Amino acid sequence: MAPENVIELSIPGKIAVPTDELEHLRSAFASLLELHYGSRADWRETAIKLEIEGWDVQCSLTWHVEARRKHDFEEACGATRAEAYRNVFDLTRMDVTEGCT
Repeated sequence: MAPENVIELSIPGKIAVPTDELEHLRSAFASLLELHYGSRADWRETAIKLEIEGWDVQCSLTWHVEARRKHDFEEACGATRAEAYRNVFDLTRMDVTEGCT
């Protein structure tokens, strides 16, 4: 039987991950691998086309936060979860200060 490809990751001591969330982390990482290397990785062709056309293309993972209240809707992204939440919070504050509530 061929050995599996295994990646080990040490969780920094200051991060306390509850045992029941470890499977969520494994699933999230498996999803990232599938998106990048799997059958749905047709993004490479698009990236190459953009670069041929002279575009400098950068891609990164981000956090996406949506805030809804009745008919109001705001959404924001950030490089970290905290940044995304701050950004959406700022947008909701603009709704309040501009009298939209």
